[in-house]
Amino acid sequence: MQLLNKISHAAGLPRSGASWLGLLLAVVLLAGCKKGDGINDSIPAPAAVNRLAFFTDTVTVRTSTVLIDSIISSNNSGLAVGRYVDPLFGTVTGRGYFSLTLDSPLAVDQTQVYDSLALDIMSDNYRYGDSTVVQRVEVHQLPNALRTDGKFYYTKDDVPYNATVLGQRRFRPGNKVKKLHIRMSDVLGQALWNAGQTNQLTQQAQLGRYLNGLALTPGASDNGAILRFGAAGVLRLYHHTANDPATVLTYTFTGGGSATPHFYHLETNRTGTALAGLTNFRQSLSSMATGNRSFLQSTLGVYTRLEFPYLRSLNQFGSSLVLNSATLQLAVPGAAPNNAIARLPVIGTALTNRSNQLRAPYSSNPGAMSPATVIPAVITSPQTNLPQATYTINLFSYVQAVLAGTIENNGLLLSPDVTDRELMFEGTALGNQANTAAPLQFRIYYTRIVE
Repeated sequence: MQLLNKISHAAGLPRSGASWLGLLLAVVLLAGCKKGDGINDSIPAPAAVNRLAFFTDTVTVRTSTVLIDSIISSNNSGLAVGRYVDPLFGTVTGRGYFSLTLDSPLAVDQTQVYDSLALDIMSDNYRYGDSTVVQRVEVHQLPNALRTDGKFYYTKDDVPYNATVLGQRRFRPGNKVKKLHIRMSDVLGQALWNAGQTNQLTQQAQLGRYLNGLALTPGASDNGAILRFGAAGVLRLYHHTANDPATVLTYTFTGGGSATPHFYHLETNRTGTALAGLTNFRQSLSSMATGNRSFLQSTLGVYTRLEFPYLRSLNQFGSSLVLNSATLQLAVPGAAPNNAIARLPVIGTALTNRSNQLRAPYSSNPGAMSPATVIPAVITSPQTNLPQATYTINLFSYVQAVLAGTIENNGLLLSPDVTDRELMFEGTALGNQANTAAPLQFRIYYTRIVE
């Protein structure tokens, strides 16, 4: 039988010290079980009973990687821009798009002279990839306006942009906040200036005749970092009066405000990686085909699915079985660096269906402020004796509900805990049960009541 081919119990010799611990835990937890706890409802109450404590860690768990529909990218203030070749997830490219508003009517005094046009954009200190190498940001013009119908843009959405580069900046991101000042094409600058001279830019509706918006793109061959730029870029039209060239005057066009359309597009080329076969949304790729690993990555929608195909075999014991605990531990392959926790995602846990869709959140952390999330921890690996990052998920209520027949045994989806308003790329691999360096472990402690 694939479920209980390895057990320890009170009637025989335990196979290890862990089994004695399991027996002790089972007996202690038994005292806390009450009538009305699901599968324990029909336990008989004779004058004398034998309690046999069992422990198993050979319950089959199937893991796979699932590609979930892309997330909304138009309802936040950040734009993902850059190109990074990730050894696990492939080449990730981010492009940002935003419209602009006319801050005030552009009424040009005939004594004024055009100087230049420049775009100022600001990145925060978030970096995904290698921030030590030189990379580029290029600016292009949008031939069409972004929609204003209230519908969201998603990370999978894309729009055309003109091939002509209006301006570009080469820079080394580093790990600090970065402000970029990008000199723009005088062709666009002069067109805006000429429109102002003829009173053609006095209201917002007129701006689209000359400028529908801008696209921020990385260099085509960059291998640096994805940066998080603010959508509120500022386009500055510099000029001066003819008799006072030393005094700089400015008209501004502001992007990314609450009423100004903006979003970012993400695409991933997984060629040459273990996930090359992951091509369709809601597709499931077995961990057996990806090096005994499943994967998680936040903004790209890469999730891990857990399935327990033989879990209901425990029902062979009927109402005499009392579930004491069920805990699953997932390990990250490789030794954990000193900053491992900061670089790993918090995991969200949710029920799923046969189509790999997210259903109700699963309370894997009962009593906590975020009951459906699990944070990573670092332990000493029993396999290598080195620090290893792990996630521990409490599956007691899931196992109990499956055995009681109150939920379908469709398993769980593990998602990087990311909301639509965040832009985070933290990801990781997780070992399956066959992974010798980072094995998945599922431990169930239970008690049998025998008259």
